Amino acid sequence: MASVPVYCLCRLPYDVTRFMIECDGCQDWFHGSCVGVEEEAAAEIDLYHCPQCAVLRGPSVMKRRRGPSKAPEQDPGRPARTGSAQFIRELRGRTFPSLVLRCSSRFRGADKVVPVLDVGRQAELRMRLGDFVAYLGGPRRERVLSVTGLEFSDTRLSNLVQTPRIVRKLSWVENLWPGESARERPSVQKLCVLGARDSYSDFHIDCGGTSAWHHVLR
Repeated sequence: MASVPVYCLCRLPYDVTRFMIECDGCQDWFHGSCVGVEEEAAAEIDLYHCPQCAVLRGPSVMKRRRGPSKAPEQDPGRPARTGSAQFIRELRGRTFPSLVLRCSSRFRGADKVVPVLDVGRQAELRMRLGDFVAYLGGPRRERVLSVTGLEFSDTRLSNLVQTPRIVRKLSWVENLWPGESARERPSVQKLCVLGARDSYSDFHIDCGGTSAWHHVLR
């Protein structure tokens, strides 16, 4: 059986009840109580450096409260930090929406029947994926519709989507599932949710109380 991953200066397993903060230098995670960072104060930190990285990179950088924001110098060898001005500029320059629609139709097929939520009635109906793509790109929408269950983990589109590193590090299935288990190892589902403006779903608990990580593309 794989060993349990440990974190922080204290080298303890992850505990959901304790606040943790990620270092922007080494990308490791630390308990706020171990590095002297209160959970309420963490929101004011723009770049956090753990004690070890602070020696090499300097102290943590706090968010600016007034005046125009100045984009920090970007290390060309490192991806833009999520939410930074550089990240937003790069995101706006990409063509995600059309890519998602093309990939959804191409890898699942326009004739694939998918579950669609009628938002106004919060009722599920069935629709061909090609018809939904035409609806989503059309000039008029009499109803607000949303595709809620386009599962694509068994398609080539799955290779383009990877869960964040922290999700993989904290996954019990990835780290603790015994190789000699008689039960088949659970597979991670990948769902593409496509919704028109004003779409939403009521508060709910997913099947079996499963956890979910969402990335909002647009």
